[in-house]
Amino acid sequence: MVTVVTALDNIFREFGDKKVNLAFVMPTGSTSWFTLSIPEDIKSQKLKARYIEDRLSKVYNQQLPDPETYKWVQTTGNRVLIGSCPDHILLLEMLERLNLARPQTYFLRACVPEEVALMQYVSEADSTADEQEGSSILIEFGKTAARIVVIKGGLIQSAMPVIPRVSHIPAYANKVFSRMLMELEKGDVKFIRQILINDGVGAEDHLVSVFESTFMELPCRILKAGQHELLEIAEGVTASVPVAAAGAALAASGKQDKLTEAMNFIPKRVSDRQKVFKLQWHGVVLLVCIALVPVVVNSFYQQAQQQLEDARQEAALLRMQIVESSGIADSVRELDSRNAQLAGQLSQMETLGEGTRMWTTTLDILHAGLPDILSTWVTSMQYSNGVLVLEGTTMLRQNIPLVANLFYEAGVQQVTGIEIRERPFYNFRIVVHKITADPADFNPVVPPLAPIAQSGGQP
Repeated sequence: MVTVVTALDNIFREFGDKKVNLAFVMPTGSTSWFTLSIPEDIKSQKLKARYIEDRLSKVYNQQLPDPETYKWVQTTGNRVLIGSCPDHILLLEMLERLNLARPQTYFLRACVPEEVALMQYVSEADSTADEQEGSSILIEFGKTAARIVVIKGGLIQSAMPVIPRVSHIPAYANKVFSRMLMELEKGDVKFIRQILINDGVGAEDHLVSVFESTFMELPCRILKAGQHELLEIAEGVTASVPVAAAGAALAASGKQDKLTEAMNFIPKRVSDRQKVFKLQWHGVVLLVCIALVPVVVNSFYQQAQQQLEDARQEAALLRMQIVESSGIADSVRELDSRNAQLAGQLSQMETLGEGTRMWTTTLDILHAGLPDILSTWVTSMQYSNGVLVLEGTTMLRQNIPLVANLFYEAGVQQVTGIEIRERPFYNFRIVVHKITADPADFNPVVPPLAPIAQSGGQP
């Protein structure tokens, strides 16, 4: 039995060492759509994003929704379109597994809902759509469900809830047709320019006849993957290529419209990993400068240490000759003064460095221990008056003491049970009195000064 990951790996092997630009589509029904009106006094994008987060937190009944599970784009006036996807995308996880075995074989350019992929294809195939008046009705007939989308100016104006499929094709088409009439009766759509149908059930002629019999003077068009000049599809398989897949191919090629760029659900960890291979010249210069900082600092430190060592040796030599010449004694005193000044500066560096590695040590402890504690997340850390307070969330209550045991002296102060998406979670607070057994672990390691050799003579 061949797994999906193995099948994908076999496909990528055919490309050899070539880099593959990849995009995939989340099927209809996996994305929730809704529109939101933003107050007119909110102008900046930052304030708009904060307002949307506040509204979404009330919808999802949590303090702050995961920013990777929703995207938004401004449509007309002060209205925005918000798309929300699941926080667990199976195909993306399989691609990440493949990336471990074949690193940088592919570059994920887009992860979009099927509605957005169809819009990408429609906007590319119909370049005059933005210049024409009226709205278009895009109807997706999927194998399990259908959805009606109102589009205008290259953007989704509204998306109706998913319509479950019925087994009989005529009944399926009539059900969708009735829902479309109900949407039009609301009066939000003033003028319809055309009807676009994505046939995913293989009933092209019947679907066209149902809509053309009612809207006789309204153009009704079936979307097909072979209608775009930028796509090369092998002969004989054009009919079997989904239109959404063609839209995803256009997005992967880099020709992304405004909606695709806004509704791209690629996780930040994936985009950050791929950005390393797309640095411009200034990015390369910045990385080189960052890499040189430790080298330069270490060079200055070694020079200071060498200067200090040279001063010690010179002072010892002068003390040996001080009996013969009083002038040499004066030079020795001057060198002793320089040595004391350097030693004082080094002492000040040690004083200023006390405790500076507290946060580094704390994060090292969490980084080493948390991966072994499943389904547990630390959300905040506060340090005051020698006490560290950690707050976090876990799906397993028994994991909370394991987090406390990562530290030398810590205790669980509070555990609160909550429910997120009908699943139990536990918020906890842990008070850490001693992070490690020895507070000196927080101090940077500074090599001790070697004692200055003293001569037997006196000035």
